[in-house]
Amino acid sequence: MPVDVNPRGVHRPLSLIAAACASLVTLAEGKAARAQDVWRRPHPAVRHLHRRVGRAYNYHVVMVDLTRPGVRFVSTEESFAAPRAPGGRYTWRTTSEFARATGADIAVNANYYDIHNGSLTTCGLAMAQGKPWRSAYIDRRLECWWSVGFGTRGRAEIFDSRGKTFGPAPEAWITEAVTGSPRILAGGEVLEYSAPRHALARNPRTILGLDARRETLYLMVVNGREGAGQGMTCPAAARVLRDLGASDAVNLDGGGSSALYVRAEGGLVSRPADRYERPVANHLGVVFDDNVPEPPPSSVDPSDAPVAARPVAVVAPRRASVRLRRAGELPTRGPRVVRAGCQIAPAALSSGVVSWGALCVVALIAARRRRDI
Repeated sequence: MPVDVNPRGVHRPLSLIAAACASLVTLAEGKAARAQDVWRRPHPAVRHLHRRVGRAYNYHVVMVDLTRPGVRFVSTEESFAAPRAPGGRYTWRTTSEFARATGADIAVNANYYDIHNGSLTTCGLAMAQGKPWRSAYIDRRLECWWSVGFGTRGRAEIFDSRGKTFGPAPEAWITEAVTGSPRILAGGEVLEYSAPRHALARNPRTILGLDARRETLYLMVVNGREGAGQGMTCPAAARVLRDLGASDAVNLDGGGSSALYVRAEGGLVSRPADRYERPVANHLGVVFDDNVPEPPPSSVDPSDAPVAARPVAVVAPRRASVRLRRAGELPTRGPRVVRAGCQIAPAALSSGVVSWGALCVVALIAARRRRDI
């Protein structure tokens, strides 16, 4: 049965009605299976979905609110990438080691990599603190030229870095950048491609995505190579991100390199395919500087449910019905206006608290403040 997790981490089973609507998921390969979703809020700016679909899929999607003050990015400096120190000791880092060293609250692995000219280096553009890696290499087989650039105040963009592997970045505001291939989502459309071949096979994956307004960053890590759960194809992962609200996305290095670190949840939350965390060439981290003043409170009080990609209904005060694309119509009574974006019905409305199923968003608005609805 799907469950949600309140801010204190207590699992709360959803109602049977919501479970029946939310737990049937259509897989990209065309088979239906029951999904178990767990939502967490490791930080006020973060929503973390951990989804299992039978034994076939097991993946994490972390969504970061880029509009929140104090969000900043860190990535691996080139000087940290030498594969061996004097005496033969390895010096590259796992994602967890990178996060602890940089103070990142959330971190993932980044570029494809290889050992070139005696050093561990990245395929395609990599930037840290405004400095592009000079040791990066070009691999025409992998076509590492879809980059995600980050700047101050949560600014982020996806761009084609062909001809810019060694810099400079196309925009002066970009201080951190990571690169992968292929681009799997563009303008909300799942893209088609024939290379690289691994993109069309089920594998563990790390993917970065952005919504159309560039206000939400998506970090997706897919577990795999474990019995029936071999991972996901890039088209399947793209559809998941699109349904969660992403507009554009790029596949990064995967396989045994894929790793997701969430400090507030104890560190490494994904399951590495190698059964141990692999040191990699570079990483991307998100840091929350919580000493930055909070914005003034809004008249809309969002719940802890995930934020909707596309609102699909607005219901009237006191007596309401949410019209759903698949689940039909279920009436709900309550003292507040509920704005919902989801494919399932509200499970309960009591004392201003709404329980929802998976992939659903709610905002509770006092009826007396919104007489125009």
